[in-house]
Amino acid sequence: MDEQEEQEHEQNEEDISGKALLERRQTGVDVVISRDEIERFSSPEPPKFGEQYVQNDLGQLEMHMDFRSNPEEFDYEVRPQVSSGQLYTDEEFGLQVAMGKEHNRKPLEWKRPPEFASSPCLFSEGTTRYDIGQGSIGTCWFLSSVANVADKPKLLRRIIPSDSYPVGSPKYDGIFHCRFWRFGIWDDVFIDDCLPIIYGNQIYSAHSNTDPNEMWVALLEKAFARMYGSYTDVSGGMASDSYMALTGGVPEDINLRELNMEPDQLHTRVRNALSSGAAVTCSVPGEFDGQHGLVGGHEYTLTGAVTANGVRLFRVRNPWGNTEWTGPYSDGSPEWQSIQSIIEGPNKDDGEFYISLEHFLQFFSTLTICSITPDFDSDGSSDSLKYCTCLYGQWKGEEAGGFRNKTDNPKFKFEIDEKSVDQSGNVPFVILDDSSNDLVVLQEEGIPSKNNNYRGDAQTSFRFSLKPGKYVCIPSTMNEGQEREFMLRLYSAGPLGGVKKLDSNEVTIMNCSGEDAENYNSVKCLTGQWKAGSNAGGEQSVKFQLMADTEEPSYPIGFKLFKISGETAPLDIDWLYEHYGSAVKTVDGDDGPFVMGSSAPAVYSLEAGSYVCLLHMDEPDTEKQFALVIRSQTPLNNIE
Repeated sequence: MDEQEEQEHEQNEEDISGKALLERRQTGVDVVISRDEIERFSSPEPPKFGEQYVQNDLGQLEMHMDFRSNPEEFDYEVRPQVSSGQLYTDEEFGLQVAMGKEHNRKPLEWKRPPEFASSPCLFSEGTTRYDIGQGSIGTCWFLSSVANVADKPKLLRRIIPSDSYPVGSPKYDGIFHCRFWRFGIWDDVFIDDCLPIIYGNQIYSAHSNTDPNEMWVALLEKAFARMYGSYTDVSGGMASDSYMALTGGVPEDINLRELNMEPDQLHTRVRNALSSGAAVTCSVPGEFDGQHGLVGGHEYTLTGAVTANGVRLFRVRNPWGNTEWTGPYSDGSPEWQSIQSIIEGPNKDDGEFYISLEHFLQFFSTLTICSITPDFDSDGSSDSLKYCTCLYGQWKGEEAGGFRNKTDNPKFKFEIDEKSVDQSGNVPFVILDDSSNDLVVLQEEGIPSKNNNYRGDAQTSFRFSLKPGKYVCIPSTMNEGQEREFMLRLYSAGPLGGVKKLDSNEVTIMNCSGEDAENYNSVKCLTGQWKAGSNAGGEQSVKFQLMADTEEPSYPIGFKLFKISGETAPLDIDWLYEHYGSAVKTVDGDDGPFVMGSSAPAVYSLEAGSYVCLLHMDEPDTEKQFALVIRSQTPLNNIE
């Protein structure tokens, strides 16, 4: 992309609908969302539970299934009833409760907007990111995401309905209404419009930075605090969590200290993400507090990614609405002046500034990209994973096994068909949930890598590239006995089939991890059963290479491996008796394991050729299911 294209992209990146910006505020700031646009977009509907995909207001296809023992009846809040001529007061969320001990030491008052503003309104000529002004509460992590949403009409309309705050009209009743996404639904929040005021008429909390009469920023922050308990409870947090509450989308954190891509690739990814409507935030660690005007331990909004005179730049905004970067390319700097013919930017302390990619990587530690649908290939653009399967479950009782007993957790089966494959023959697939997952393949395509990840965040996401087939997803906590509810969101390019929860009493799950499993690139899993009168205590012929695992209850189990040349498998019993003493030796020098227990592993160093594996127990009439897992550095052929 040349500099002219970069400039055009810069001018249009805020308008996700692709329409030109037609209005300007009296302050000279572009109006990204007009009042008419806010009215136009419909509100999100409650989820419909069942086995059908339903299109939501953003065009995604969602299917919600509830597998909890006591499915929750979602009780949607209704607007509080207020007598004519009266104003609503939330008796459970007064000033003392709302502010907490730290802020209650200040001389604060609880006032409604008509008591301190000359002409209060919800929106003043629409909304823009420049509206966001952080107050004296540590909600930069929330407000940096709000600034992104302020530039996106469809998203903001989901949060703030058109009738949410009729101040200045005969319908005014002191109520503000908004919605936040929690646990798969849009949760209605109703608050009174009392705000914390200091020095008579100054809003102590977040406020509009462009019009003192505009109240949407202050009221939205208060509603967020009300939902979580108090302003103190929302002081400090993760931008990814706030974005999920504001959109229900898919956030991804990038650790800039351990960047796994080239810097130029990061810049391109961010530029693509912004162009596709994603929201981006970034944070400065505490160690850089005060350096070149930066605020340490603080979250910023990243609003642009451009190239000027061959230099890659990010445009960043401080939610305070002031206090900017003062290094190279900052407002008024010689570097900034050199790019004014390419990029227009006001030379004023409005909180927004340009910073080079080099300095950004030096002073910022985390970058969060938040998309409505997952960016599977990490190129910055949302991919066509428009199907979202939402599964509600719980860890409870015998299904709260934790990490060590991972198969003693809820298990969800699903199928992926051929219609969803990409050009490589695989199916892009993303899991997003508030736990960690094992994705265990039921067929023989192999077990995905990086399959055990645990994080302490409210949500985590995992990417897989899967072959068409049947799979089981096993979410788990780290510790055994932790009981709680969870939700899985499975994003795929096509609908999932056969979605169901497996009954642990009816399904045998065998742990096939094995010692040193990470050293092998190819995995095959075969299952069967020793059955009385057929093969119990006898043999089952399978071409095989490395390791085997089975599970409780314990019986003596073992196997021997034989090399064959010219013979046709399966071989008869006479051949096995004749060659029984010539089994292939393991790397430890024995002729195969035979142990009492649930696992009988062995490692061989094999030359090219054909092999047959004899699986056996001790007694003829002992019955047991088994699984044989074969791992190798390269794929094995003709396993049967």
